[in-house]
Amino acid sequence: MLVTALAYRWQYSRKFRVLVLGSVFSFPVLVILENVLEVAGERSDTIVGDLLGVLGATAFIIATFLCPVGLVVGVVGSLAEKLRVQRA
Repeated sequence: MLVTALAYRWQYSRKFRVLVLGSVFSFPVLVILENVLEVAGERSDTIVGDLLGVLGATAFIIATFLCPVGLVVGVVGSLAEKLRVQRA
């Protein structure tokens, strides 16, 4: 919903393409970041380890939920905008 609400008023195909590229490239970065943070969190016994675990879980949630939604919204929005421009 958040991605759709933010992209609702976009009128240029370029913004949707940036959203698609951002989603595609941020997904593997966030997956790798999640793995690194989880391993670092498991090796530390202090509060820092717990914080790293929470950050790793946050990266996982963003990679799992936000990146695919951004990809779908970007592709659909880009196609819809191209069709709108072609009709005009």
